[in-house]
Amino acid sequence: MAAAAETGVIDAHVHIWDRSRFHYHWLAPGSPLDHDVSLEDIRAEMLARNVQGGILMEATNTAAEIAWLLDTADADSLNWGVIGWLNLEHPHSILQIDQFSQHPRFKGVRLNCLTPRPEPESLYPTLRALAARGLVVEVLAEPDQLGTVAELARRFPNLTFVLNHFGGWTLNQTSISAWCAALQPLAVLPNVTLKLSGYAASDLATLRAYTYAAAALFGGQRLIFGSNTPFCPHGYSAAIHLLMAACADQSEAWRGAVLRDNARALYRLFPNGVSV
Repeated sequence: MAAAAETGVIDAHVHIWDRSRFHYHWLAPGSPLDHDVSLEDIRAEMLARNVQGGILMEATNTAAEIAWLLDTADADSLNWGVIGWLNLEHPHSILQIDQFSQHPRFKGVRLNCLTPRPEPESLYPTLRALAARGLVVEVLAEPDQLGTVAELARRFPNLTFVLNHFGGWTLNQTSISAWCAALQPLAVLPNVTLKLSGYAASDLATLRAYTYAAAALFGGQRLIFGSNTPFCPHGYSAAIHLLMAACADQSEAWRGAVLRDNARALYRLFPNGVSV
């Protein structure tokens, strides 16, 4: 797996936060993650793994975070895009998309489907606006919500949906058949990409099995890597090493696509870190 790392890695799922700027509703006081998180915390490990940049992901429910993430991306030496949070059901979200899309590092928004949305049609105007501007929708979902996600992806074929964290599945050997069945309706849709992320607590054999199943479902061109740092129980380097080990038997071209090239193309990340 060293060859893929030597030619560069794009990490499509990196979280940072600053508690003095924003309230993080999910961050429990006194928990192991109850501290500020910056790119400098993993800079040495990124450079050691030849990480060239990737995507800074939203971490709290405020559009104000987007401007901060964009400023952070602009100031950093690596090449970052930004996926932010907007209230997608509110009419003003389209104006916000117009505003943020003027910045070339703004790549799209995250749709939180962890709770049911009784009226998904309220999302339609915003999804149309995102599609018209060539932006991406990242989807955070529980398995029970994957049917709703598939329906949205079918309705908006010109909009790219990126399904986070193996579809929100708890990876274990006994559920892999159920996972394949749940993901198949999404895998047949060419505008859906699966993010190999949120796996860090898995053992190597289980991750390898799911990675090969994902390859069979989505092919090599609709899979991308994301560390989900700092939610990596064994550290940043260990998370990258685990996925590399799980993919070690794949071809060098396949590994390069999943670790780097697919994300670079999907988010339009180029050497200068901006879109063209």
